[in-house]
Amino acid sequence: MKCFAALCAELEADAEGEDALEVQVARLVDCLRAQAPADAAASVFLLSGGRVPRSANVATLRGWVQAHTGLDPAVMAEAEAHVGDAAECAALLVDTARPPPPDDAPAQVELPGLAEVLRALAGLRGRGKARAGAFRLVAEDPAGSRDASADAADAVPGAVARLWALLPCNALVWFNKLLTQGRPSGARWARPVGPLAAAVAAVVQRPEPVVAARIAAGLSPDAAGWTALAAPLTEAEAALAVAPPPAVEVEPISLHAVLLYVDGQGGRRGTFGLWHEGALVPVGRAEIVLAAAEQARLSAWIKAHTGERFGPVRQVEPSQVFALRAGGVEAASRRKAGLVLVNPEVQAWCALEPTEAHDLAHLRAALAVAGG
Repeated sequence: MKCFAALCAELEADAEGEDALEVQVARLVDCLRAQAPADAAASVFLLSGGRVPRSANVATLRGWVQAHTGLDPAVMAEAEAHVGDAAECAALLVDTARPPPPDDAPAQVELPGLAEVLRALAGLRGRGKARAGAFRLVAEDPAGSRDASADAADAVPGAVARLWALLPCNALVWFNKLLTQGRPSGARWARPVGPLAAAVAAVVQRPEPVVAARIAAGLSPDAAGWTALAAPLTEAEAALAVAPPPAVEVEPISLHAVLLYVDGQGGRRGTFGLWHEGALVPVGRAEIVLAAAEQARLSAWIKAHTGERFGPVRQVEPSQVFALRAGGVEAASRRKAGLVLVNPEVQAWCALEPTEAHDLAHLRAALAVAGG
């Protein structure tokens, strides 16, 4: 878990420059090689978009932290407003409240691996599907996952209290994210292609197209999952490795959009909108990666212009325009805009008025060209 947490923090920092892809692959390779097979498979499962059943919402997490630390709710609310992220704030408060180890405590404590953490999370729900049609997580000890002696409704489950006591602070952040979201958040590198498939291929010594296909087909986060990744090639996979399908050229889309919502530490992820019938409608989310000075200026602006809060998501004044570049656009009937950007990336923070942002017709034209 500690290795996975460090990896997530590094990948979220987003390496830049011409060698960015090589840097990400190297980080992934180092982490996978340092982990036991079951933990490596669990890492690949989560980084490729897999999720476990959400065990608690943010309000429940706050209740657990309050019961665990004894802090006043007003103090906790002030701390969370300062940190800007519920999972990170909970980790800091839990870490601060931990008693010092006894004098006779062993110098090195064996920390739980990521696969063990996922089993503990499954235990909080008894039994749950982590991904439809992929596999089923079963708790080793469902009956012991909650402290039977605790009568209060907000009592901390035994499995959570045990992991809070063992995991270091940086790992607690990601454990709390898994608790409340079921997966790491905002990871645009989390796909079964690109750096992840390249890294796994380098570790298991199998062709990258084959590894990508195996991940996409569904992977169990345990030792069996890693065995499946490293298995010898089938006849069909051998053909795929020799003659992979040609890449399809997709014309990227450039547009100016207004920042509507932010989440993550310092507002590192944003939801962007375009104009439609006089109102702004969301069309996609992207990491906001700027130069250090601009990033600090944006963080300060977000703190001064935050409106309503929806868990870790904060609504901001719709006055800042960003240049985006997306790999395409797809129809999305369940969204208010009726479409969504594919893999959007922030290119720049623009000195434009909100009224100068594009409208939805700009994306609809691109969708029509793509035949959607």
